Amino acid sequence: FFFWEVMLVPMYLLIRIWGHENRRYAAVKFFLFTQASGLLMLIAIIALALLHP
Repeated sequence: FFFWEVMLVPMYLLIRIWGHENRRYAAVKFFLFTQASGLLMLIAIIALALLHP
């Protein structure tokens, strides 16, 4: 999970620096959607750990 979150920083920078005309909007949108999915994944991991000891 940690590496999933760390991967966001270089991906954000790649989109932000080398994107097309709406690159800032796309980078922020990518970051927010990926953070939201990371939060859901963290909740699922915690739920699995609690339900299946």
